[in-house]
Amino acid sequence: MKYIIFKSPDGLRIAIFPAPTTHAEEAMLHREWSPISAGYVEFLGGGRVRTFGRSDSLNLDRLPRDADFIECFMSATLRLATPVSA
Repeated sequence: MKYIIFKSPDGLRIAIFPAPTTHAEEAMLHREWSPISAGYVEFLGGGRVRTFGRSDSLNLDRLPRDADFIECFMSATLRLATPVSA
């Protein structure tokens, strides 16, 4: 999978998408946001990820904290999607 981290007026945003799409094509879908880092993401299980590589189409590298941000995003999304027990 590929990812892009964007800066938006409301804070950081992330797009995770399949490999046939280029980073530049995905970024065009979010014109109001500015890409700040990009690369590839591997899901390791247990909420952990590994980021690697870079985006040639955007000429952007990954940043050291990208994996932490993606893990935080996944955790928050899971909490939103999980029903609360009574």
